[in-house]
Amino acid sequence: TYSPLQNGAWSDLLNDSSQTTMLASTTVTSGSASLVIDPSTSDYAPQGEVRSETIAPSYLVSWTNLSWNQTLPSGTEIRYRVYYFNGSSYVLIPDIALPGNSAGATTSPISLVGLATTTYGSLRVGATLLASAPSTTPLLRDWSVSYQGGPTPLPNIPFSIKGTKTIGTDGGGAPIPKYSGSGNTGATASTPLPSLEWDTYQVTVSSATGYDVGESCNPQPTSISPGATSTVSLTLVAHTSNSLLVSVKDNTGN
Repeated sequence: TYSPLQNGAWSDLLNDSSQTTMLASTTVTSGSASLVIDPSTSDYAPQGEVRSETIAPSYLVSWTNLSWNQTLPSGTEIRYRVYYFNGSSYVLIPDIALPGNSAGATTSPISLVGLATTTYGSLRVGATLLASAPSTTPLLRDWSVSYQGGPTPLPNIPFSIKGTKTIGTDGGGAPIPKYSGSGNTGATASTPLPSLEWDTYQVTVSSATGYDVGESCNPQPTSISPGATSTVSLTLVAHTSNSLLVSVKDNTGN
């Protein structure tokens, strides 16, 4: 059992340096990152850099955007770059994967949609702060990275399972299923049901769990042939009073 794909985001309001991994001639205070001041001259440093902490979402499906808010007095600039872990350290994502990354971007947002999560499973964001006059500094107010993740395993979900074979009818004429049972997905969100007889089965989740079945793969009911094994993955969504689960097939029944 799983929760569906969801949009997520890492963000840093830059109130302090707790979410940064490197500060070079910059300081993070009072809700922004800025160039440091030389106490002997009271001048701002001409250049500085700040990098984010590691951004590595669980069950990452795709990256979406890098965005930021900044204040740029005349004669100042901030350039943004994205880094990935190459197995030993965080290095710049090459321009072939993220165009213009080596030079640095200046316009928010940057699309990260094309980054392959197999290679770029964790990121860090870097900002280079530049000032042409010693009396001014750019201000990085906040930045964020959005992504899509899931499906996320849902542990300990009770379920019911019933076959279509019957062994007769009850006193009211209702069929009595040959197999009717219940289970729980347990801590791993997955559980085996060994030695089921060949039949066609329906797995259901009670609304008392707070969920409805939003997707079933394979579609239900699921047929199990003699000696075969079948896996059913259920994506659960928040329970609603009215819902409809639809299967779409082509003209050959697939």
